[in-house]
Amino acid sequence: MVVETAPDQFEAIPDDQRFADAIDRAATIYVAALTDEDGRVRNAAVRGLDSLCTGCRLTGDRETRDRIVADLDALSVPEECKDHVEKAKATARGGSLGGL
Repeated sequence: MVVETAPDQFEAIPDDQRFADAIDRAATIYVAALTDEDGRVRNAAVRGLDSLCTGCRLTGDRETRDRIVADLDALSVPEECKDHVEKAKATARGGSLGGL
C-alpha cells in the first residue's frame, strides 16, 4: 500500500495504524464531499466510499464500516444531496451502486 506524500515521491505505509489513519482521513473527506453543491463531486464521493467499504468488507473490518455508516447517519444535508447520501449509506451497508 502506498500513500502520496509529495507530488513526485511515494512512501510505503509501514504499519497498520498509519493505514487506518489514512482510511479515516479518506472517509472524512468523502463524507464531507457528499454535501458539495456539484453533483459530480457527490457522485465521486459515493464511489470513493464504496471503494473504502468494499475494502473493509474484504478485510473483515466491520468497525470502520460501521463508523462510516454512523457518520453518514449523522450527516445533515440539503435536499439536493439526500439521494447521494442514501446511495452512500446503501453501499456502505453492503449494497450495490447500480448505475452510478
